[in-house]
Amino acid sequence: LPDLVFSEFSARIGSGEVVIPHKIKNQGEAATTGPFQAAFYLSADTVLDGADLLLGTRTILQILDPGDVESETTRIAIPASAPAGSAYVLGRVDSGGAQAEQVETNNGAFDPGALNLRPDLVFTSIPVEQSGKTVIVTDTVKNQGPLAVSAPFRVDYYLVQSGTVSTSDLFLGSRTISTPLAFNVTNTKTTTFNVPGSVSAGTWKVGLIVDAGAAISELN
Repeated sequence: LPDLVFSEFSARIGSGEVVIPHKIKNQGEAATTGPFQAAFYLSADTVLDGADLLLGTRTILQILDPGDVESETTRIAIPASAPAGSAYVLGRVDSGGAQAEQVETNNGAFDPGALNLRPDLVFTSIPVEQSGKTVIVTDTVKNQGPLAVSAPFRVDYYLVQSGTVSTSDLFLGSRTISTPLAFNVTNTKTTTFNVPGSVSAGTWKVGLIVDAGAAISELN
C-alpha cells in the first residue's frame, strides 16, 4: 500500500492570501492508485478538528511511486469569514480518503508559526481645499492588511496647529465607512466642513484619525 505524508510544510502571508509551499511524499511500498486531494485549514491551534476553517483543496493527479515526492506552492485567498487574530495553517493529505494507505494517521501537517490575520487601515491621500470658512477634505482609506474589514468604522476630522493629531484637537466631524474593504481595497469620499466661528486666527491644518472608535482590531 502507499503511505502519503507531508515531507515539508510551511505557510506565510502573501498579498491578501495564504501561501503554502509543501511537499507530499509516498513513503509506502506501493504506488498511489489515482488522484487524491490535499486540504488546507485555518485553526486557532495546531490540532485539526471540526471548528477549523477550510481554506481550500487541491487535487494531485500524479501517480506517486514509492519514494516519489510531489512539490507545490498553493496560494489561497484569505476568506472574509476568517477570524481576526493569530491562526495556524494546517494541511491534510488524502483528505477525501481516496487512497487505502499503510498508515492512515500520519496525513496531517502544520506550520508551527502562527499567522497574524488582521486588517491595517491607513490613509493614502488627503487633499484639502479651503474656500473662506469652508474646508473640503477628500480622503482615501486603504486596507493594507491581509484580512478584510467587514464591520463599520469611523473617520474623524480635526483642526490642528501642531504636527500631530489627537482627540484633544478641535473636532470638525466624522464619516462612517460601512462597505467591506478587502486587501488593497480603498474607499474615497469628499466631505465639506464649516470652520467654527470660535477658531482663532493663525495657521491650522486638517488632521484625520481612521478607525477613531477603535472598532477594528488592526495590525498597527
